[in-house]
Amino acid sequence: FKVAAYYATAENWDVEKLTFYLRKLNKDSTYQEVAAALEPLKADLLKFSESFELFRFGKASLSKSSHQNEGTFDDAMSVESIDSQVRTLYWYYFIYQAMALFLFRYYLTLVTAAESTIATGYLTSIFDAALERAIENIIIFMGSLGVDPSKYEFTAPFYEYKKKKMNDPLVKNLKTSKGVFQTYNYHLSLLEKTAVNYTLGNLPGIKSEWGKFIKRHILSIEQKPTSQANQASNSNEESREFDPDTKKHALLQIMSVMIKCDGYKQSASAKIMEQFNGRVVAEKEDVQKRIGGIQKQAQKKFRQLEKKIGKLKRMKQHDSAQVFEGDLSRFQQQLEKKCDTIKQNSYQQLKTQK
Repeated sequence: FKVAAYYATAENWDVEKLTFYLRKLNKDSTYQEVAAALEPLKADLLKFSESFELFRFGKASLSKSSHQNEGTFDDAMSVESIDSQVRTLYWYYFIYQAMALFLFRYYLTLVTAAESTIATGYLTSIFDAALERAIENIIIFMGSLGVDPSKYEFTAPFYEYKKKKMNDPLVKNLKTSKGVFQTYNYHLSLLEKTAVNYTLGNLPGIKSEWGKFIKRHILSIEQKPTSQANQASNSNEESREFDPDTKKHALLQIMSVMIKCDGYKQSASAKIMEQFNGRVVAEKEDVQKRIGGIQKQAQKKFRQLEKKIGKLKRMKQHDSAQVFEGDLSRFQQQLEKKCDTIKQNSYQQLKTQK
């Protein structure tokens, strides 16, 4: 959370500090030199992609590890109230969103600061797995709210709370013994305002974060520095000259990564649909079992009524037999209606989830 929250705001992006791994590289660096310089970053990204797992909640979660029993609840969620659990889910969703945006912007920062095409290509390759895991976690986390039956109780409250948080101000005042300080409200609105997103629905505006990033890091049009750290960063950037071919290669790498990010979203969505299709099959089997059990119990009553009707007819009690025949007809209609209701409810529930 500390990393995701700290880098959720643009003023905390100290380019000089974040491009530390590139300091020993230049436009003439060999592949071996690039690989050696970026090895610590590669190891960190690989470790992240292997360990950044989904928060488990509900039963039979999509994110359960192989050693975890299918029917268990996450201990952290089992003792909380529903409101507290929903807030916890919201903060995990914030972390998933913020972490994916951090990784993408970190990649952009490095790839546009690299002085050789070898470095830009290498950076693209080592960020792949981490970006895929981060984006996949977002999609599967949200998709599981509508697919996993044990999570249905959280779905409506989660979306209501998410909508409510959108109205919170971006900054708030904190009163302390040393005075009043301003701090950010960490919620999804902050990410929407400050993010350089890995998907673009429309062309970014000049004043958007994408526009600012393109202006400074791609077109090399400097903005006024807002801090001493950024002043030092700007001074160092001005002293470096980038080969136009390197810039073009960096742009191509960025576009390829954005296309891959869209593919990661589609791949994660496909996993959700696979889970949903399995849910459909299981639901159909469950419905058939329920209807079969009801029909089996009903057959006993049918045989009892038919036996009673036959006995009354043999005793010439035709009026009584007609009463029981009416009861039998009504019972058959009720049974058919009940079975149809079960089918319809199941169909509507699956339709809503889809």
